[in-house]
Amino acid sequence: MTVEDGNDRSRRPVETYVEAEGGGYAGLVRNATVRPDGRTIDYHRYTVTEAQYRDAVGDT
Repeated sequence: MTVEDGNDRSRRPVETYVEAEGGGYAGLVRNATVRPDGRTIDYHRYTVTEAQYRDAVGDT
């Protein structure tokens, strides 16, 4: 999952969801997107692997 840097309103629920499913913060992707106006956007990246998810929900 990705969240635009500075979008704290979306970032908090994503962090809560990812942590509940056993995942975590993967890092900040700099200059991930260039907008039509030329502005570059950074993204915070979160991941949950299948194994992490299965461990979190107790599915083997």
